[in-house]
Amino acid sequence: MKISKLKLQEVKLHKKLAKSYYWVREKNSHYKYFNNLWIEQIQTMLPKKKYQNTLDLGCGTVEFYELIKDKLNSNYLGVDLSPDMLNIGRKKYKNIRLLEADAENLQIKDSTFDLIIGRGIIHHLPEPVKGCEEAYRVLKKGGYFIVSEPYSNIFLKLIRKIYYRLSNHFSDTHKSFSGDELSNLLIKSGFVIKEIGFWGVLSFPFAFPDILPTYKFVPLPIFKLLVQLDKIIVKIPFIKKMAWHIIILCKKR
Repeated sequence: MKISKLKLQEVKLHKKLAKSYYWVREKNSHYKYFNNLWIEQIQTMLPKKKYQNTLDLGCGTVEFYELIKDKLNSNYLGVDLSPDMLNIGRKKYKNIRLLEADAENLQIKDSTFDLIIGRGIIHHLPEPVKGCEEAYRVLKKGGYFIVSEPYSNIFLKLIRKIYYRLSNHFSDTHKSFSGDELSNLLIKSGFVIKEIGFWGVLSFPFAFPDILPTYKFVPLPIFKLLVQLDKIIVKIPFIKKMAWHIIILCKKR
């Protein structure tokens, strides 16, 4: 598979990060609690219906496998450009269906999936529109695409600049999106926006031990309280726009 220099940089970056994703991030109690509720939030936004085939786009270490396979009772396919991330997934789950592929050129036939979940994939793509158009192509008519991406406002832009300087987890090419930017990107690709949500305000900076070990300053019971407060905050107009991630559910026409 031939890929561009920018994508090759992403592959190299995630080769360095793969082990820490699993051994540091996924083993951490703060992250596990935060992530379980994040996945739950995404699940609550999905229409209650049967999804026969689901694509986990940019699956990384396959953290959505149990939701898709067990809770949604759907056939799972995980796609990622990083072979190192996929290898972690294969170690976690036997007989899992994983495909090393470029999200901007999936090499999957049209109208294959009833649901596509993409958490933190679009901001990695050199051409986000291309990636969304590919998702549209491989989704069945009437199918759903739900994405969760870094949210952008003036305050968060400043904080992210500090994060980027302190951690080796990021690339200068990584993006963040305002609500209008991400919505327009999806609409331009053909989707209809159905619902917009947010995730992580107070708790987010303490949830990722592999990026910065800030969790050490917040005892787990206090952290859990912050996560529960966030569940309330993200429903309050204006204040919810201080969240670190925006979640958009959209539908193929």
